Amino acid sequence: MNKRIILFLIFIAFICASATGIDFWRYPEAADKDAMFAGAYAASLVFNIDNPRDFRYEFYFPEFYLDYVLPVGLPFSFGTSLKPLTPDVFGVGARAGYHINLNVPDLNFYVMYAVTFGITSDFSVIEFGPRIGARYRLFSFICLNVETGLAMKTIHFGIAIKLN
Repeated sequence: MNKRIILFLIFIAFICASATGIDFWRYPEAADKDAMFAGAYAASLVFNIDNPRDFRYEFYFPEFYLDYVLPVGLPFSFGTSLKPLTPDVFGVGARAGYHINLNVPDLNFYVMYAVTFGITSDFSVIEFGPRIGARYRLFSFICLNVETGLAMKTIHFGIAIKLN
């Protein structure tokens, strides 16, 4: 079995361990309508598990983001991000997500699709792919984040502030 799938299943089991029920149609209490989150992933762990004998990891550049949960009846969100793709190139991205209510008051579990563009005179970079994440509210406005990265090859750890 692919090791990415195993890591994904462990991540989902860890997040859902305290959930009493899953509701796909309601806003989570931690990310209700018109909620806005500004955050940064201070540490991003990048790993390569394509070859089990060549398991490497490295800490990657920080990523800053701003997410807004839309008041449209279903828990959709849209956001933007800014992150360095190389030491000289910054990428600007878009993040579209869907939040799942696990009936845990301080937990916000979401699935999203992210696209990041970086352009210089020499080359252009486009990163895209699905992401899965969880945001846990510690106080009324401070949250801790864990999110998988593009193609499930990174894990981001960060902090967010709920702006409203």
